[in-house]
Amino acid sequence: VGCANGTVSAWDFDANGAVQAGDALELASGEISALTVHLGDLYAFAQEDTGNASWTTVDISGTPSVLNDADNRIQSNGAVRRAVSGTTGIGITTSFGVERQAPLGSLGNGTAGGYDAIVDAQAAFIVTGDDGNLYQYNADATSGLFVLSLSGINGNASALGVLDDRLVVGTSDQELRYFDRSSAGIPTSAFRTLTPPAAGAFGDPVDIIEGEGVSVAGTTQGYLWYVTEGPWVEVDDPAEAISGASGTEFELTFESDTNGTARVRLNGTTPSNGTDLTGGFDVEAGEPVTLPYTMDGDFAEGANELRVVVTDSDGDVGQDILTVTKDDPPGKVSFVSISEFNDDPRVARGNQALRVVFRVLDEPDIEKYVVFFDDEAFSADDWDGCEDRSYCGPKYRKSGGPRSPLVITEWSGSTHEVELSPLENGTQYWIAVRAYDEGGKEGAMSAVLTGVPEAGRGPAELAGEQGGFQCGTTAASAGLFGLFAGLAAVAGRRRRLGLRAGMGAGLAAALMVGGVADAKDPDAKDQRKGTFQFRYGIFQVEDPNITRVMGDSGNDVLWMEVGPYILPQVEVSAGLGWFQEIGNPILESGGRSDDNVELTALPLSLNVNLRGDFWKNQPIVPTVGASVEMWNWRQDPYNGTSTLTGTKTGWSWNAGLQFLLDRLDPSAASKLRVRSGIDDTYLTVTYRDQTIGENATGLYYSGSVIGIGLKLDF
Repeated sequence: VGCANGTVSAWDFDANGAVQAGDALELASGEISALTVHLGDLYAFAQEDTGNASWTTVDISGTPSVLNDADNRIQSNGAVRRAVSGTTGIGITTSFGVERQAPLGSLGNGTAGGYDAIVDAQAAFIVTGDDGNLYQYNADATSGLFVLSLSGINGNASALGVLDDRLVVGTSDQELRYFDRSSAGIPTSAFRTLTPPAAGAFGDPVDIIEGEGVSVAGTTQGYLWYVTEGPWVEVDDPAEAISGASGTEFELTFESDTNGTARVRLNGTTPSNGTDLTGGFDVEAGEPVTLPYTMDGDFAEGANELRVVVTDSDGDVGQDILTVTKDDPPGKVSFVSISEFNDDPRVARGNQALRVVFRVLDEPDIEKYVVFFDDEAFSADDWDGCEDRSYCGPKYRKSGGPRSPLVITEWSGSTHEVELSPLENGTQYWIAVRAYDEGGKEGAMSAVLTGVPEAGRGPAELAGEQGGFQCGTTAASAGLFGLFAGLAAVAGRRRRLGLRAGMGAGLAAALMVGGVADAKDPDAKDQRKGTFQFRYGIFQVEDPNITRVMGDSGNDVLWMEVGPYILPQVEVSAGLGWFQEIGNPILESGGRSDDNVELTALPLSLNVNLRGDFWKNQPIVPTVGASVEMWNWRQDPYNGTSTLTGTKTGWSWNAGLQFLLDRLDPSAASKLRVRSGIDDTYLTVTYRDQTIGENATGLYYSGSVIGIGLKLDF
């Protein structure tokens, strides 16, 4: 749509009418006087104050956007009236002449003061002049315009169109004159002349278009003339629009001006498709036909088109449509299972909250969903119908909490979640949902669900944790190297008896390697200054409060360690770790809450490792070591309340093997050494045994970790 303020708007059409596609696009300060689509793009012609016109190319594949915003002045000096996409380009009529764009053609001035209607004729255009004559414009010739002498066209041409590949000229004597055309599209002999009923009462034709099975001419007085070769079918419009629910009975009455065979098709898009409701039956010209119908399963929710199609003996088709509306109440809403722990999986319960998820109905006219809840029992039968309230269900009004009914007007996807919060813990609530359509009809009440909100306890609460800084072992004060010296004795701790042999084997391997190679390769000058290691591990947590909430398997921990080399056989490093798990709190009444609780720890460590590394490019290096550690932890639920933080201290020992990766590809290792300064790269496998926070109250982070990592010496 081109507007007088110089803007263009694009519109899509659906069952509900026209819908604007994006905002209006500003093109010019003058009026948009003509629009045409040529080769997929829209050409908009705007009138300027000078009397000239300019055109802009617009992309209308989506929201309209300008393709060419530079002014392109056309050759004429007068106002543009019409534009049409033709075989050779765009044909344009103005108050002074006719021309072609893309590619440019010569402006052709005739004897008329201006030109109006225009149609394509392959290498030419046919136009009407203000003098009432019909002209042929040879767009690629300098001769321009010349008058076409056609039967009945004598200074009275007022409209122009192409119907069924015939040229149709509307004339000021209120007739439509049809002309056959040559292979080049030029009009030749007269074919037919049509005069509308009550000639002289409707004005002169000014526009002619071709529609589906019928052509239309518009007149100066605002009337429309309909032209068809088929039967003229007319369906009676009822005094009131037909609308009702399933089972509604109604009548369809129609009449044809020609004998023929009739069919009634439901919700088709052409005379030949849609659901055939009747099969073929004979009708007589001028005899009304009345058919009874009942809105059943063939009728869709919303608007339904009953298309009456009559075919005469020549095979010509006429049609008319009656639209009826089926408006059933919405269906019954159902719920989705969302809880793993509640007796009714359709209700998730948490601290001062209940959650339900309902399925969105697959109906086109649903306007809203209404949630009803109460702390007194109710059933769907209690609210089968209401006359004294808008929403048929219980009301719930308590200060500081949600209210019933709760109206939902926006949703997306196939389901919608509703959370009722804050509610009173320990109180039983009943919940139901109804759907309402655009006509205000109310659907049946859903099943009534029930649930009791309850606060859960995370691992910190279960352990009686108070938070804050707590020392986890007195052994830490003895110093890191004292811990390392006592590793053999510690291996006999009550929970680690089975690991004594493993640690002893690691130490023995280191000593054995040293005995075999009594000195490091004298030709290998060690350039290593430090080390960096990234490690992933499976943490077997021993605290029963953590495992009860978070589970006893699949607990992951990440570590990064960096530090200098004192000797190739001695590493000192500092470490930073990351541990995080999510679980469901434990309820006082037993079972679990559907809330989530998150436990996060950020451990810090100081480490000393002994390495059995005694010769150049040793493929496997055994290690043992010890660490003092400080675990900074935080517990909080996803709703951000009841956060608890603290620090636990302790120590750990470890044993493992480091596999030199350089030997797999010495050339790549050499390039890496030159480019980055990384001397050796190891794949590490480590067993770690840690004692964190056991001498303090509350949580402790003791346990074992089996880890795999990547170690870089530089």
